[in-house]
Amino acid sequence: MTSKEIFLAINKEILLKTNNPLSFSSKEEERILNYRNGIRITIKSESQMREVEFFTRLQEMYLKTHIPLFNARTTLLLYRKFLTNKEIFKSVCYLATKLKNNPFVKELPFWELVMDNFNYIDKGSFVSEKLKLDLFIQISSKLFVLCSYEFFQLIFRYTLNHSKETVKLCWSMRQIGTSPSYLISESPLSPSIWKAYRFLHEMNAPHQVYEVIFFQNSLNYAGNECLLTDEYHSFFQFLYRLVPITTIQREDIYSNISLFKIYELNPKLFKLIDFQQVNEEYLKILNASTWSSSRLGEFSSFLVGKMLKAYKLSVYFAEAYAAGSINRNEKEWLYDAILGKNLIHSANLPFKLTHNVATEFNKQGYIPGHGQSVITVTEALVRTALFTENQDMAFAQVIYAKIRNFSESNFWIKTMGLLYRKGLRADTIELNGLYDYIHFQVFQLGRNIDFTTKKLSNLVDESNQWHIDVSNENFRKRLRMKRLPDFNIKPYFLERNDSRYVIKQLKTNIELAIEGDHMKHCVYSYTYDCLNSGSYIFSLKNLIKNTDTKKYTEITMITIEVNNNRIKQKLGEFNRKCNQLEDDLIAEWAKEHHLNL
Repeated sequence: MTSKEIFLAINKEILLKTNNPLSFSSKEEERILNYRNGIRITIKSESQMREVEFFTRLQEMYLKTHIPLFNARTTLLLYRKFLTNKEIFKSVCYLATKLKNNPFVKELPFWELVMDNFNYIDKGSFVSEKLKLDLFIQISSKLFVLCSYEFFQLIFRYTLNHSKETVKLCWSMRQIGTSPSYLISESPLSPSIWKAYRFLHEMNAPHQVYEVIFFQNSLNYAGNECLLTDEYHSFFQFLYRLVPITTIQREDIYSNISLFKIYELNPKLFKLIDFQQVNEEYLKILNASTWSSSRLGEFSSFLVGKMLKAYKLSVYFAEAYAAGSINRNEKEWLYDAILGKNLIHSANLPFKLTHNVATEFNKQGYIPGHGQSVITVTEALVRTALFTENQDMAFAQVIYAKIRNFSESNFWIKTMGLLYRKGLRADTIELNGLYDYIHFQVFQLGRNIDFTTKKLSNLVDESNQWHIDVSNENFRKRLRMKRLPDFNIKPYFLERNDSRYVIKQLKTNIELAIEGDHMKHCVYSYTYDCLNSGSYIFSLKNLIKNTDTKKYTEITMITIEVNNNRIKQKLGEFNRKCNQLEDDLIAEWAKEHHLNL
């Protein structure tokens, strides 16, 4: 008889109260009896609860399944889980039944891993736990046939525990970022994961790569149905035969899909580069600094940059595409270019693109945006057009950064090119005010101004007078109040050296006019941009406490414009720049609310 059969016989006799504990016919029977008594003594010392019911359920489990006889530690662990929720036996038997054709079901180390990691939610039911059991059955019935289960303790933990904290821990241990959801998808694992696993096995991939693929595929990625196609799997194999298989650990599903889309459009791009050289160059980048999940997708970004450069396309496309910051129109322009179309023929361009501008855009090296900010494809395209007009990048930087609605780009490219030739420069003191004046006259009042006949000095004089007018109290009194869109950021309070500050949104045109009056600038004219071009105006104020009344007086320091989740401007009285304290306060506020500087 096996040890399990002996235990079943002895346990049955004890439960029926028919055995003589002193009579046994072999050393093994004596050992098993002592083993059973040892478990019983521990149970009594811990709880004494449900002892008979536990041994009865244990008897049924061993009779119904191929589960081997547990050691004392695992049995006691099962008992403690049973006290929390007696449905544990139903779950364990379900696993054993569904996996009965796999040889590892008869191995004790397998069940030790199951019991160590299975976490039954208090008051949960078998039905509520079935999703994670089914996920474990799916993965173990396939993966553990290819590779030994001992290598995949994280998969045991991830599936059989699957609390929010455990999922987060597993993703962080593999340094693949924050999981987008900790809920298991009700859909079965895609057949594509088994194809990927067979390929990994062929390539002798380390076990960490299997885990990464599993974690990514066990969640519900709606909208990415291309992952299920044979074409994607063929591309997956094609790519990872050219680059080190461990690169999978440093990519995510989205970066692979981005590469796949390029491959679908024009596979010839992948033949334009020397992959051995690319791998060697990237290895230097990889080893130059410590790896963290914030670098996920770094290799695909590097690869896209190399391919688009070899195809003589703009570096701005590569940066935005790899970073996932490319909008719908920009993506269509890129796809057109990858298919071999000239950019000038693409739809929904912000202005009428010429061959000269398109050529300059594609050959230009990467230049950061105004104030060293990240620059979008559209912004870079408009900046290139401004630069092509006068070959002055400093001027182009300042002007593109002021445009809020890029459907107005054609006007600004022509008008600012003309005013540049009349003497306007990036360092012209009146530039900001002049831009706001022109914008107000043309786009808000609808005036048709012939700038070819205007002297720059006359325009500046008109602009200065307009600024005086809009900051006049009588002007404010004539206004009809307009509510501006709410950015949904509550007033944010800050402290520095016993001083208090607040940054809060200005939510009406009247508040903008008051701000402009106090600060001697034309923020009121941004009413149009707030209503039509996605701008939001905030004010940084110093809170001065009155020692008698205990009330605070607000002293305006800086006016801030936010557009497209980016701080476009932050200016003080008479449009002065921020000092260090003001910069620090705004930087803290921006970081807290995920705004780009």
